[in-house]
Amino acid sequence: LQPSFLAAIERMPLPQPMSRNESTGQSSSMYSRQAWVVSCFPVPNAIPGSSTIGMRALSGVLSQADGSDAPDMLTLLKEYLKVKYNKPGAVYLGLLHRLDRPVSGIMVFAKTSKCASRLSEQIRKREVEKRYLAVVEGEFKEKSGVLRHFALKDERTNNTKIFEPGKAPKDAKEVKLEYKVVATSAINSKKVSLIDIKLHTGRSHQIRTQMQYIGHPLLGD
Repeated sequence: LQPSFLAAIERMPLPQPMSRNESTGQSSSMYSRQAWVVSCFPVPNAIPGSSTIGMRALSGVLSQADGSDAPDMLTLLKEYLKVKYNKPGAVYLGLLHRLDRPVSGIMVFAKTSKCASRLSEQIRKREVEKRYLAVVEGEFKEKSGVLRHFALKDERTNNTKIFEPGKAPKDAKEVKLEYKVVATSAINSKKVSLIDIKLHTGRSHQIRTQMQYIGHPLLGD
């Protein structure tokens, strides 16, 4: 990290979530500043053009605020831009997509409302390609393939169930992805595969549930 960037982060009024020691009455931060710095670090040339910015999101950091005191990418990036460009008042930043909290990777944000509108429309029309890397259990017989199922999410339990086409309830939604095996290895004598996934749909828990359904759950899931 550039020293100037680190210095800018140190000057930020970051909303540190606090935990309180009831016996002493003193509060202490639940998150280290180092974690905030890394999660704010911009990715050079992730997206060309001045109307977008790409950021590396860390596993465990929310995409946007959820009402708790946990750090989130949208707030952190707004604070970063405010300090870096000495912007008065509120900073506009359009959230175009989200990553599940356990997932790390590149997130793209729009700096203008016009850019946000156009990119959101491209995402809605599925003109934007979403790619993921995942480590799953086992080895694949087919080194590449397409998975098409139907998924039904129970909002009460936050669980998603997968169905074969033609056997799904009426309110189930189609889920489709492509996968390609990149490498195979073993962890503690357990065979694992690294796969490259291209999403055609973006349903809740889609990668986790489809991979588990075919007998290759994400490692540690």
